Amino acid sequence: MQSVRYYIFALMICVISGCVSLVSVNSRIEEAQRYLETLRGVSGGIGMKRAAYPPEFRQAEEKLGDARTRLKEGNRKQADSDAEQAIELSQKALKKIIHGPLKEEAAGLKKEIEKKGEDTSLKALLLKLDKIMDYANAVETGLKVMFEDGVSICQQYIQVKETVKKNIVRRVEASEVSFGVGKYKISDLKGKRSLDKIVGDVITAKTEFVRQFQGSAMISIKTTGYTDMQPFNEDVGALVEKCGRAFSQKESGRQALNQCLSRLRAETIGQYISDEILKRDSALRIKKEAVGRGEEMPPGVASSSSSNNDPGRRICIVDISISSAD
Repeated sequence: MQSVRYYIFALMICVISGCVSLVSVNSRIEEAQRYLETLRGVSGGIGMKRAAYPPEFRQAEEKLGDARTRLKEGNRKQADSDAEQAIELSQKALKKIIHGPLKEEAAGLKKEIEKKGEDTSLKALLLKLDKIMDYANAVETGLKVMFEDGVSICQQYIQVKETVKKNIVRRVEASEVSFGVGKYKISDLKGKRSLDKIVGDVITAKTEFVRQFQGSAMISIKTTGYTDMQPFNEDVGALVEKCGRAFSQKESGRQALNQCLSRLRAETIGQYISDEILKRDSALRIKKEAVGRGEEMPPGVASSSSSNNDPGRRICIVDISISSAD
């Protein structure tokens, strides 16, 4: 009975004096350390230099150091309080990062993608960037930031940034890859070495992406084909049937056929690249899109190049991006 009374008395003293258990304060310090490590990681991932970190970051580091010092001195209550303040300061620092550097970088990255034009494989990232900036705007206008949610937004941006960084764009010239006149099937494809080089680059970039983000990757392949202005002098019945269109005028028929032919060739090149990637990693998710621009002037080709049979116009632009499949 006396021991029970002593325990109750000791407990009352502990409550009155603000006693904190060693396990509790150690847990709080570990939590503060995780917050700081996470904050340091997302800040670096965004591209911030330490000198640009919000002042709350350094204050959080100092408070965490104070907490460890107080714990060594046996002052658990003060150690717990310092660790809690370190956590609060980390949250404030994250909020400033989101509606400051993160928002600015996301806006700049969006403009960079938009400048690439409508044929870029990165277009799907624009919606993600809009959501990130919407969150940043909400934070700026007073949204309470849950640390985990804020970190998730930062990590989403870091992945988007890395996807843009690893964007592979190759201009496949007629001198490298070619088809016979009016041909478009894989069996008609000549000069696959340059496409195999693209496949190797994709596998390397994918491996780096998965290593960095610890998840599965998705490959987006966008191929855009262009043709010259050469007319179809031989039997084009099979091509007309494949295109599924009726042509009433010779001139418009030629242009429409070349537009269709450029799309079919772009599809073939995209399919070849996809097949070769899957031979090396059959578990990958791949999304393909092919566009035919026909007789439109390809980017980088002088508009004065108007020869019907100009090989400089027979190109395919391959645009490949790697993103998270999760």
